[in-house]
Order: sequence, then structure tokens, then C-alpha cells
Amino acid sequence: KKRWNIPARTMTGDFGKDVLGPLVDMGLRLAGSRSGRNARNDLQSYLGGFDSAQRARLVTRLGWHDSAFLLPEQQVGVHSEHLHFYEAGSQLPPISEAGTLEQWQEQIGALCVGNHRL
Repeated sequence: KKRWNIPARTMTGDFGKDVLGPLVDMGLRLAGSRSGRNARNDLQSYLGGFDSAQRARLVTRLGWHDSAFLLPEQQVGVHSEHLHFYEAGSQLPPISEAGTLEQWQEQIGALCVGNHRL
């Protein structure tokens, strides 16, 4: 599963360079019986006319946003809006968890004891 947040302003520029190029780089294939140009126009029309009831706030940094913590592929906690990370040209690798809470407490948390900044 791949996700790319397309800001509305990119739809008004060079569609091939700003939208289609990155989608193709991510693995999109325009196939079917229609010619490449027609398929491109169909995609542009679809994306330009798509109106989702679900809205999201694009933010340019990961981490805390009020009471929610944003990771590249996940929002932890509640925020008044659904948050998505966006940075032009950025494709971050997914973050995954490793280890257990107990390992974190022993190997990292123990180093924080007595530090008033942590």
C-alpha cells in the first residue's frame, strides 16, 4: 500500500511533472485499451473532480501536533483533524516497531532516571 498526499495546488500546474511523474515513480501503471494520453487525461479529470467527504490536514513535520503524535503512516492520539505528513518530493520509509516495552524501559528508559528534562 502506498500513499501520496497531493496538494490541490499541484493540480493547477504541470500535471505530468507534478502529479503523474511521482505517481509513476511510485509504481502507477496507466494501462487499458485507451491511449496513454487519454488515460492521463482520464486520471487528471478523476483526481481534479474527486471530492472526498473525508478531509485531512497536511503538516510538514512529524511529531506532536497538540494531543496527537504523527508518524509517517500513522496518527497516534486524537486531534481535531486527521493529520497527514506532507513534504514536497518526500517519500519516507515506513517506521515499524521493534522490541518490547520492557526492553525499552531497561535499555533506554533507565538512562533517563534523574534527568529532569526527560
